[in-house]
Amino acid sequence: MLKRFFDPKLAYRIAVYLRMSSDQQNKRSPEQQLAEIKRTLKALSYNWIIVETYRDDAKTGRLLRNRKDYQRMMQGIKTGEINVDIVLVDTIERFGRVEELQAIRKELYEKHGVLVLTADTGFTDPNTPQGKAMGMVEAMRASEHGRILGHNVLRGKRDAAEQGHWPGGPPPFGLMLENIMKDVKGRQEVDHSILVHNPETNWIMKLLFDKACETGWGQTRLARFLNDHLDIPDKFKPFQAPSVGYWLDNPIYSGELLWEQNSTGIVDDARVVERNRPEDMLRVPHFCTPTVSRQQQEAIWVVRHARRNAILAARAGAKRNDGKLIDPPAPGMTLKYLLTGLVRCGHCKRAMNPCSSAAYVTKSGESKRYTAYSCPGSVSGACENCTRVPEEWLREIVIETLRERLFPGFSGSVTEPDWLAPLVADVRNEVACITANEPNLGAAWDQELKNLRDKQSGWALSLANRNLNPAIRAKIESEWGKALVRQQELEGLRAERQHAREKLDEAVDSQQVLDCLNHLAEVLALNNPTLGNLELSLHIDRIDCFRDSKIVMRTCKLGALTGAVEMFAKDNDACGAQHVAPTETNDGGPTQAKPRRRARLRVDGGADVKAAANTAADPNRFAGLGDEWFWEDVFQIPEKVWPFQNMAIDVAIQRLAGKTHEDLSKQFGATVPTIRKALAYAAEIDERFRDLPRKMPRSRWHEDNALEVAARKAEGLGTNELVAFFKKSDTTIRAALEYARKLSKRRHRSDMRPERP
Repeated sequence: MLKRFFDPKLAYRIAVYLRMSSDQQNKRSPEQQLAEIKRTLKALSYNWIIVETYRDDAKTGRLLRNRKDYQRMMQGIKTGEINVDIVLVDTIERFGRVEELQAIRKELYEKHGVLVLTADTGFTDPNTPQGKAMGMVEAMRASEHGRILGHNVLRGKRDAAEQGHWPGGPPPFGLMLENIMKDVKGRQEVDHSILVHNPETNWIMKLLFDKACETGWGQTRLARFLNDHLDIPDKFKPFQAPSVGYWLDNPIYSGELLWEQNSTGIVDDARVVERNRPEDMLRVPHFCTPTVSRQQQEAIWVVRHARRNAILAARAGAKRNDGKLIDPPAPGMTLKYLLTGLVRCGHCKRAMNPCSSAAYVTKSGESKRYTAYSCPGSVSGACENCTRVPEEWLREIVIETLRERLFPGFSGSVTEPDWLAPLVADVRNEVACITANEPNLGAAWDQELKNLRDKQSGWALSLANRNLNPAIRAKIESEWGKALVRQQELEGLRAERQHAREKLDEAVDSQQVLDCLNHLAEVLALNNPTLGNLELSLHIDRIDCFRDSKIVMRTCKLGALTGAVEMFAKDNDACGAQHVAPTETNDGGPTQAKPRRRARLRVDGGADVKAAANTAADPNRFAGLGDEWFWEDVFQIPEKVWPFQNMAIDVAIQRLAGKTHEDLSKQFGATVPTIRKALAYAAEIDERFRDLPRKMPRSRWHEDNALEVAARKAEGLGTNELVAFFKKSDTTIRAALEYARKLSKRRHRSDMRPERP
């Protein structure tokens, strides 16, 4: 059994982490936490060295990925960028309220030699039996504290709702809050709030429900109806289809409060929303004055439930039923299309959705679907961009362009491209520019270390004097102890700066970049949309699509340089440059949506893959970088060429030769409507074919093949044998023989007629 010893009297290097959960809390809470940590260190007489202080303001402890300074601290510890022995927090709740708390502390200690200690426990060593017991209590307290607080809050809100008081949150559209006051010691205070009609917007909700009841339209058509309505002020537009559906389903508009429909929680650092059972929901009838009658809303619900059940039945039929009854709460997202989430509307900035048509069978027997990206705001009238971008074409052009950019001359493995050497030089120049603006700390540190060593040499000579005054000896020993602490701190800072330089050299190392590019090439060759999307997200910022069929792909040059994006985005004010994203103006166009964080992709791997998945889910992952770090490629969606357009001229020439529509259909292997489209298109593009005959006598098989049928009959074939040979009906064969006899008689009469002199 291993024996670990923790001597608190040693001069440990520490990092301090401070956090407050909400901007509604005490603004000085982090400062108070730091003061408490320092007070406890002083009370215990620990000469620990604070190397770095990290602070997150208004960040919940239930999530890890959204705490930037926490992530920076953990990344620095794991990469060796900061050299510390201990992370200090006031209480363990400041470090986090996650279920994985013990696993995080265990990993920090076992893999990086870093302890997480708390001031409220007197910095107890968590590796002792007492410390382990305390750690278990801390972990349970950190996660259970939030649950208990949530339980108490829900209990109070539930009681308020049952009394007719609004339980909290913004009021639904069309309604507003009215404060009910009470007298407290001669002073008026808000007791509670109730819902009342908002005269400015309530008529819009009545209009919506009347239209839904009258037409039976779905939420998308109703949203378009509201967006196109001239009487509704523009400040309330655009209306979104999901919001309209939520309003139609909400019984608050018929006077009943339905509350606590969903439960939320954090699983694997992701927010999960689950529907509660009906018996767990709170219903309060006659909660407020109804906007519409209950009968009208229930009539709308009947139509919506029928439509919803049909959709759910179709999805259930397509879903594989393997008998599994427990679904994972946070499985992650898998993709069918490579560019999902990267394609955005160039006008409203919404992520464009891949929409697939119903499956159809080609003439060759192949089952296919037509898939295209479209702006979700266009169907509801919130955006005018109705462009549909073919998924297959966009995928091919993006991969081809990316390979030309990153892998010129690609042939199985990546050799050093032409753009790499200039990019590495630009990165080094940028770093040199950043460091040039920093104070010359290295020289100052070296000079301070030299002065400390000179003092220690003098103190050593003084302490060697046996007759030295005890008070002076004690003073020298105290000063020497402080000097040793400062010396260790300076040496640590020098080591950190050296590590940062080594990290930079690693980031701009050509071989590292080539390894990253080779990995991207291998992933693209695997035909795995989810993994391919993850890798592309580290290189492609976005692909903007405009209503004039223009496509702009924005590719980051630093995607293959590990850590360069964070370095330059963090130091975007260096060298006087403003590395910010271009300002996006509205210019009277559609209201621009705020990009939402994407769902995390389901990928297997270690901490690096998980970190990459978190980065890929962030729509602002390249924010703070200047335009000089991006390539922009512009494409134009090609006009679709239909088969009838390709054959139009040939079909028109054959039509002039006297072919009927049926003859042309057989000759070109197309339907008669397609032949008609081809002839109309030929008349549009060529003047020669504008006066084609509109109608021609239809060909008659029994007349065209009469002589051949008669010849076979003369060979001794019977009628049934002729039917089998020509694969025609008995009636058609007899008509052909009759027509052959008429031709024979006509020819015989012509031969018997005497010639005129």
